[in-house]
Amino acid sequence: MGKAQRMRNDLGNIRGQTARLARRLRHEEKSPTLQGEFMDRFPSSKICLIAVIGFALVCFCQNLTGQSDDTFPTQKVSDFDKAKPGYCWYNQLQLDRISQHISSDSTIIMIARLGDKDRKANLNKRRLHNIRAYLTDGVTEQFRRSEGSIIIAEGERTKGHGRIEFYLDGRLIDLLIPYPNNDIGVADCYAGIDGDPWCATARQRLFYPCKDYVKKRPPKTNFKKIK
Repeated sequence: MGKAQRMRNDLGNIRGQTARLARRLRHEEKSPTLQGEFMDRFPSSKICLIAVIGFALVCFCQNLTGQSDDTFPTQKVSDFDKAKPGYCWYNQLQLDRISQHISSDSTIIMIARLGDKDRKANLNKRRLHNIRAYLTDGVTEQFRRSEGSIIIAEGERTKGHGRIEFYLDGRLIDLLIPYPNNDIGVADCYAGIDGDPWCATARQRLFYPCKDYVKKRPPKTNFKKIK
């Protein structure tokens, strides 16, 4: 169960408890005998405190639920019809947003689909590996997720560009588009540019193509200079 759903459940529980308290108060008002007993157990100051706390918790839960929906509104695949393959730094930015704003207790589902020009048989697996490795080991430690909180799957081939879809609580929240027939770049985006060594660090070798331990310049991925 995702964080937003748990918040909605908590909100429902608080509303139910507040409603029961209100009904009890109305009942006590109609019964002088019970009213005296009830007021002895719950002085007016305590009743006011309970009401205030209940109201504050309702507002708090509504605020948290709203923030989740505002940060990751529900998307449609058609919203990305005009999107083009993203540079490595763009992919990294989107993944950082996911890692920092989605609770590690929530489950993220990722579905990879090949595009018209994707020919490598294992390309979906490589792309999914790069993204999962970034979310579990590539980000700052406080934002790392467990592998169990990420579900990966391969979908049917799609027309146009391949893509990786991200789902939270059953909603599509984001979509990344790799360059055709290439791995998806997610970290150390400028390694190998302007004479820097390729795949020289353990961090770089967490991801494809560096994970292949190539000793020469690896196949072109979406590590590109910004024009």
